[in-house]
Amino acid sequence: MALPRYARRVEPERAWTLEALVAETRADVRHLQSDVTELRADLRTDVGRLDARVDQLFLVQLATLATAIGTLITALVNVLA
Repeated sequence: MALPRYARRVEPERAWTLEALVAETRADVRHLQSDVTELRADLRTDVGRLDARVDQLFLVQLATLATAIGTLITALVNVLA
């Protein structure tokens, strides 16, 4: 298949053999496997950080709720006394 005239300057025509295509495909798959492994590691790290942050925020909300309930009980006791 002939490339359009503008593409001939960018990418020269090659006669690919089946062995060359298989080798090229294997190399591409290895690169993809490496990228996926790196992305998985990054994702695990990010999920761990997010999980820790959610736990921290939950504790802050729980403490705020406890303070609000304590203030409400104090006000109720003062009104009833």
